Amino acid sequence: MPGAVRVKYHRYSPEQLAQIKAAGVRPDTRSNGPAIMAFAVAGGRRPDRASGCEQWSIHHIYDGQYPAPRARTCTRAVAHASYFTEAAGLVAVHPIAHALADELAYFAWLLRHEAYARFGFDPDGVFRVAGALE
Repeated sequence: MPGAVRVKYHRYSPEQLAQIKAAGVRPDTRSNGPAIMAFAVAGGRRPDRASGCEQWSIHHIYDGQYPAPRARTCTRAVAHASYFTEAAGLVAVHPIAHALADELAYFAWLLRHEAYARFGFDPDGVFRVAGALE
């Protein structure tokens, strides 16, 4: 859903609704809804939480925290129209892992490295630099 950023509520185009329906997912108009929809349309699965009433969170691995060494900033996907719904930058995480990614730079960078290894996703250009973070 190129062009989307986080806002309080979202509206989907008829084409987007058709994709969401084809993926077998119910449209989510909440603030992170487009990211959740992009994750689902791309084939991502969200395990149920222990309560069975909710699913694991969808986490933007580029959340503006923990810039790379010698960098001043880190992409903040929720505010960037090219990355808010980029499925390669989204992960379903257990609630404890979600908290770890917010609190520990090392864990956040493990998720980012995995996105680069699997999908070549590196909006900050950190991993493309030979030997960076290795």
